[in-house]
Amino acid sequence: MQPVRLELLPLLLKVRSARSLSLTINFLAGLVGLGNVGQRVREIIERVRVRVDAAVNKLVDLVAQQGNSWLATAGGGRANNQQPQPNNRSTPQQNQQTKNDHDRKVQKGLAQIDIEERQYLKNGRIWKQDARAVAAKVKRENPIFKSITVVDGGQTWDYNWVASQGRKKGEKKAPVPQDLKVGDLVKVKGSKDPYKILQIIPDEFVKAAISESDKVQLSFKTYGKSWQKYNPHTSFKTGEAFDKIKNLNQWDNFNDARQVLNH
Repeated sequence: MQPVRLELLPLLLKVRSARSLSLTINFLAGLVGLGNVGQRVREIIERVRVRVDAAVNKLVDLVAQQGNSWLATAGGGRANNQQPQPNNRSTPQQNQQTKNDHDRKVQKGLAQIDIEERQYLKNGRIWKQDARAVAAKVKRENPIFKSITVVDGGQTWDYNWVASQGRKKGEKKAPVPQDLKVGDLVKVKGSKDPYKILQIIPDEFVKAAISESDKVQLSFKTYGKSWQKYNPHTSFKTGEAFDKIKNLNQWDNFNDARQVLNH
């Protein structure tokens, strides 16, 4: 008799039930041997037992011989311990569906850039560090993107994105002072003495110091509001003085205009 695979357990349970029937008949036959039943009953039991034993033996042989082919049909072709061969080829329909899903996810992320930018816009313009914050959040919430990088688009801060290669047009750049250079003095609101610029990170911030123990990093985003290029003849306007100029369309001097436009 051929060995039977473990996967045939459900079928073997049926065989076991059949064998139980045969054992039951053998038990009855044993009772017949005790002489407590008549000859006619004895003959019937013997005929039934022979037939059941023959049927059980045939069923066991059939399971052993045919089991693998049955399992192959039911389980997708796994016969004689052969493992299924992976089919890595995609159909044209699957390829198109994958592309559609990819494009939908990309467009969702790009649309989110426009939404996230709104909270940072001042007069329709955005600072580079704010654009970076937008890029970081959109990438974090949209795993389809391998990277989103803020790049100089001339008059705008654009977003280079990689899911498949692409570029998203962004908002106009917020203005930064062009007359600052390393060594210039800047006035920081609340400070009596001016700071000296030590380093300029274009479009982002400057590092300045009064002394080795008093250094600051000043964002261009707050230029004209909390700090500006030092001029002993100008100062920030606050309180009522600022209220008088903040709603004007024309100003008497550049410093007033810059302070209001950057507010």
